[in-house]
Formats: sequence, structure tokens, C-alpha cells
Amino acid sequence: MKIGFIGLGIMGKPMAKNLLKAGYTDLLVNNRSQAPVQELEAAGAKGATQQEIGEQCDVVITMLPNSPQVKEVMLGENGVDAPGQKADIVAERITFSMKEGRLYSHFFTDGKEEFLLQMPGIFNVSNALAAILVARHFKIAQDVVKDALQRQTVPGRCENVRISDKFVFLVDYAHNEMSLRNLLGTLRGFDPGRLVVIFGCGGNRSKLRRGRMGETAGRLADFTILTSDNPRWEDPELILDDIESGIKGTSGAYIRIADRRAAVAYAFDHAREGDIIVLAGKGHEDYQEIGGVRYPMEDKELVKKAAEGRGR
Repeated sequence: MKIGFIGLGIMGKPMAKNLLKAGYTDLLVNNRSQAPVQELEAAGAKGATQQEIGEQCDVVITMLPNSPQVKEVMLGENGVDAPGQKADIVAERITFSMKEGRLYSHFFTDGKEEFLLQMPGIFNVSNALAAILVARHFKIAQDVVKDALQRQTVPGRCENVRISDKFVFLVDYAHNEMSLRNLLGTLRGFDPGRLVVIFGCGGNRSKLRRGRMGETAGRLADFTILTSDNPRWEDPELILDDIESGIKGTSGAYIRIADRRAAVAYAFDHAREGDIIVLAGKGHEDYQEIGGVRYPMEDKELVKKAAEGRGR
């Protein structure tokens, strides 16, 4: 069976690498950025166009399901999923829940097989379906697949830093308007008591995104804490001014706390039962860049340290 990847994303690349490590090299890969394609080619995969993947592969895994180009490949005359063809797997009875400081995605396949994920959102359900199909092909026991998916997390991507049974504290890499909008929209689906977002914007990068991100946070979050990201060579307070210009046009409540550690501590101290708090922008990064120097800093460690000795 030949497998193709269109748009590797944060889940597709690790999945492809694991297949290659297991000795399965009949893989075709396509991605807008060539760096991950070249990395996978060095490990034994083959770069290909989207059309080649659609024509040659028995299974196509895509992280770009809404792309018109991808839909054309998948549904075209030579596509692997022609119109009217029954899907190999479908997620049914999908629910999202929050319990004891964790978020869960819950779904069934084949009418009876039950799966539970710690990773929130419909996109992670789609990722799980791809993993289930690949595991089936390699005849991996269903119980093993269920256990692996339930334990799976991705560092810095809606990563749950469990510090309380009463509220959820997440770390995520969302650092532009679109990703922040998708993140907050996904988390709103869990019906939190309040949705609180902490974020900033990188210095020496597009200033246009700052106001847009502020406006998005003001519309979609119940409370926003504006803080510093990687200011690089810019004044952090001036960056916050740019973000604030966007949030002021909304009815969203917010506060400015430039020091990222202090912002996280403030969020913890003011957390309420049922809240979802998300610290966005840096995700898995282990530094903060100020004036050309990268100082050690990791968001999930900031969250853990904020909780030390506070007993929430």
C-alpha cells in the first residue's frame, strides 16, 4: 500500500517519520515548505506533487482538508476518494468535555469502537482517524491504538499543564490572527465558565497582525491578558500598544502585564472554577528573545511555577 501526505503540519510529519523508522518507505510527501519534505526524503520518502499523490496513493493523509486544490486532487477523476465512494472510517457521536482540569475529545467509529483523546478539537479527531487507519493497515491491535491515542499529546500545541482540578491551563503555539481565532473557537466549544487568553506579539515582525490579534481576542475571549512574547529589538510596551489598538475596538475585558511570568501568575491567581486559560504564542519554545539574546523560558514551566505553593 502506498501512502501519501499532503500538507505535513504538526501531526503529519511525526506520523511520516514514525512510518519511515518502522521501515515503511513507500511514502509520497508534499508540503508548501520544502524543508520538511527534504528531511523526509533523506529518511527514505519521496517528494511528489499533489496530483501525483492523488493518482498513485492508496491512502492520502492531508492536514489541508479545506484546500480547494486538495479537494480537486481527492475528488478528481483519478483521485483516491471519488464522489460517492464510501469513506473507510468516520467519526461518529463526537463530543467535547472538560473534567478535573483536563479537556477531552470523545468519539466512536464503526458504530461501536470508542476513542478518547486528551487533545481538543475536531482537527485532532481527524488526525486520530488517519492514525487509526494506518494502524489497521499494519494490523496493530485496537486496544493498543486506543491506549496510545488517549495518552498522546503534542508539546506546545493545546498542551494541558494540569495544575488544578477546577480549571484548565493550556499552552499553545498560536501566534497569528488565524491560528488564534481557530484556537479560541475550538476552546469555546468546551463551554467554559470563562475563556481567558494570555498572549503577545513578536518584535521585528509584521505590525499588522498585532491589532488583528487584539481584535480577535477581544471578540472571542472573555478576558485577555496582553503580555510580552519575543520582543527582540522592539520595546515590549510599544508592541502592547499596537495590540491594544485592536482590542479597544471590542467590548472584551483585558489587562496589560508586560512581564510574561507576572502575566501567568496573575492568570493563576484570578482563575475561577470552570475557566479555560490558554497561554498562546510560544508553545514549545524554550527561550524568550530580548535585545538579540535568547533567555531560557518555557511557557509550561511558567505555569507550573505560578502554581507552586498556591494550592488551587
